[in-house]
Amino acid sequence: GIQTACSVGQYCPEGVTEPSLCDAGYVCPTPSERTACIDSLFCPEGTSQSAPCPNGYFCPNATIKIGCSLGQYCESGATSPSNCTAGSYCPNPNQEVPCNAGQYCPTGTTNPRDCPQGHFCSQPNQIVRCESGSYCPNRTVIETKCLVGFYCPDPTLQIECENGTFANRPGQLACSMCQENFFCSSTFTERCPSNSRSPSGSHLASQCVCIDGYEGTILTAGDTCTLKQNEFDITTTVILAGCLFVLMIVLYFTCTSKAAKKTFRTLLKDTLIITAGIVGDVLNYATDIATFVNIVLANSQLSNYVYPVIVVLIIGGLATLFSVWENAKELLRLHDQASTETGAGNITKGLEPEEQLVAMALGKTHYPKLGEMFPEFHAV
Repeated sequence: GIQTACSVGQYCPEGVTEPSLCDAGYVCPTPSERTACIDSLFCPEGTSQSAPCPNGYFCPNATIKIGCSLGQYCESGATSPSNCTAGSYCPNPNQEVPCNAGQYCPTGTTNPRDCPQGHFCSQPNQIVRCESGSYCPNRTVIETKCLVGFYCPDPTLQIECENGTFANRPGQLACSMCQENFFCSSTFTERCPSNSRSPSGSHLASQCVCIDGYEGTILTAGDTCTLKQNEFDITTTVILAGCLFVLMIVLYFTCTSKAAKKTFRTLLKDTLIITAGIVGDVLNYATDIATFVNIVLANSQLSNYVYPVIVVLIIGGLATLFSVWENAKELLRLHDQASTETGAGNITKGLEPEEQLVAMALGKTHYPKLGEMFPEFHAV
């Protein structure tokens, strides 16, 4: 008979009269050879050359090829499907791509996603919740404490401190209010210069103000407040002294007419001395009060001495009043003494007629007893 050669992919053992395809699950490298395919190979009917199960498929045996689903990855030769590996994503079953830093790719990921706010992903296959006081935005790889000058009420938020508040350490849940006598930026606090103060919540050096008794302009932390020069205002004292001095001069020229000089020189001397004593007492007390007001009250560092000084001033005032009262009584006594001497007629003794008239007029004005001795002057 006639013999016909078998084609590739056919299996024609000896004695066959009709060619046939190589059976599924077998490979026929030549028409006379047939070998069973091993697992991981896919050998459909008519296979002349064995090949592994293709990418994107799995082959439970050499005769079946099944397509893998989304989220699965089936590499060449797979006998069963596998989920896309954690840390990678599989846009299709025949491709597995490593995720980048800051991405989170759990098992079976088809599209990579950023590590979410409030979490950090040190590895693409790990996700960890950030601790309180940390700030973790999207794609955080390493957990980070809230920055200095900010506060983080939640790991998803980082908010800068407002004026007058501060956070001088990392990881703060809230900003602290700037204390009294300090000024604060968002990142630090600094005490006001010596002898100055500021209200709580201050954020500028210029909000520090020199205390009473000190002066200076504060614009930076290096500025200073210096002790005020003695502002003892003696204007009132000088005016008072001037008035009393003028009064003494008027008294002197009024009481030291030519007639009075001859009779009351000693009395006038005593009168001026006593009057000077009164002036001195009043001036000293006025000086004490002015010193208290302008120095003790004006300097807050002397505040502990205010009440003791007030007590001393009260005692000194009482002593001054007593001294003035005693001197006034002495003046009255001298007045009475002068009146008595005038009443005895001593004032006109040895005077010229016109001097007698002056003396009598002076006596009538200042010493009533002269009027009693010279009734004729009542008509003058």
